[in-house]
Amino acid sequence: MIDTDKYEGHSTGWKRKTNHSTYSIINDDGQKVASVPCYEECNKDSQLVADAPLLLEEVKELRKDNELYLACIHASQFRHLPGSAMSKLNQERFLQRGEEE
Repeated sequence: MIDTDKYEGHSTGWKRKTNHSTYSIINDDGQKVASVPCYEECNKDSQLVADAPLLLEEVKELRKDNELYLACIHASQFRHLPGSAMSKLNQERFLQRGEEE
């Protein structure tokens, strides 16, 4: 899992600028964050880089949602029944551990 804490303090609102051969990713302070050389897929690559702060925020929000869902599942009085959300979650975790080995 990605350690999102290492990105704390990053700038937000990145934008793209082009000069025919390169896309430059510029932060809020006008500083160049990254450059992507132009080739056939450069438009998509540079947009992905420019959207990195938005994607990071989405990951953080989804993790918060997951924690809330897990808390609800653990609090459920039906968590021990076969077919319950908790039972399915434990089965999925078991399968994932087997794939990691």
